[in-house]
Amino acid sequence: AELGVSPGVPLIGFVGHLVRQKRADRALEVLALLREQGCSVHLVVAGTGSLRPDLEDRAERLRVADAVTFLGHRDDVERVFAGVDLVLLTSEAEGIPGVAIEALMAGCPMVTVPVGGVSEVVDHGVTGLVLDDDDPASMARGVAQLLADDDTREAMSRAARLRTNRFSASAAATVYAERFTAALAGR
Repeated sequence: AELGVSPGVPLIGFVGHLVRQKRADRALEVLALLREQGCSVHLVVAGTGSLRPDLEDRAERLRVADAVTFLGHRDDVERVFAGVDLVLLTSEAEGIPGVAIEALMAGCPMVTVPVGGVSEVVDHGVTGLVLDDDDPASMARGVAQLLADDDTREAMSRAARLRTNRFSASAAATVYAERFTAALAGR
């Protein structure tokens, strides 16, 4: 409602800095491919960065400017995750992506390229889709598949919320302690 998008139009999200590494341009390409296929969908982009003007121009060139909303910086990304049907991770480089953990905690399924430690967070087919490549066409197929299957998306959302405990401070401390102990024993 905040965006003025019709209730029946699925929302896909991108949350991140609008810089080269995050490849928000791929999210726009996914949107364009989905629209070319006749899929009525709206992209919500939360984040700021030096590439925002370029991304807005690209949306115009791809003829999807009417189907994308640039929210700018948000202190309430959990609300963004709660408001979209799924989220995209399009980065060319990541470690363990914090945005994937945040999406998981919000119960938001993710479609992601195979980057960094994303498979440590997103369980393929359980909490989202980890693609085999970074091709926007592959991502568009994954998004279309999930948007067409409400039951699977809802199951992924439930599974995501159930798996968030492994990212708690106490769970992280246990892992660090185990690894430090193993490293010291191996000296």
